[in-house]
Amino acid sequence: MIDPKTVAGRFQRLMGIPWTAEEDERLREMIGDLPRQLVWAEFRADARRHGWPMRTKKAIDIRAGKLGLTFRCTGMYLTPTDVGEILGIAASIPMRWLQRYDDLPRRRFGKKWYVRRDELRRWASNPAHQRVFGGIDVDRLAMLVEDRDLAKLILQRHPTRGTHRPVRCVETGRRYASISAAARANYLTFSAIWHALNEKRRAGGWTWEAI
Repeated sequence: MIDPKTVAGRFQRLMGIPWTAEEDERLREMIGDLPRQLVWAEFRADARRHGWPMRTKKAIDIRAGKLGLTFRCTGMYLTPTDVGEILGIAASIPMRWLQRYDDLPRRRFGKKWYVRRDELRRWASNPAHQRVFGGIDVDRLAMLVEDRDLAKLILQRHPTRGTHRPVRCVETGRRYASISAAARANYLTFSAIWHALNEKRRAGGWTWEAI
């Protein structure tokens, strides 16, 4: 005996079942807020609950394109690239946060890492992490954490990236008037020493500290 569900599935693939306004609206709610893999799972779960056709992943992708929707997340879930673009910094910097800070929540969908905006906001609320946002434009930071008061507080504590901050090489004991001066004297980049100071890393094989 032929399974009716099998017949229905074959008919859908051959003929196509028109999309409803409710399905389109649900896609608009999710796409741009959730990673593609979550959109697939959530939409199929909704289909089971509401009795909608069980659309394939490919069908969902095609329908999204026809609706002019992009799967790039700019809402709840953000990639390091998204975070970098919002803050006006290189995408490699948020990626290094993920590598450096084990307590920064992250999720992997497919080949990409994502952070949830609400979890990133809680992480940024911890004074121990706020130095990494030093010197970021307040409007950009407020856009990321969705909390202008928090953004202002962070930048009051860390108003600049520390270009003119005196620094010392721990191993040699030598002091420098600024990060730039230390970088020039030791044939390093400004960025290398800045990240060493803010992310507790080494630069040029040495340990650096602000004084």
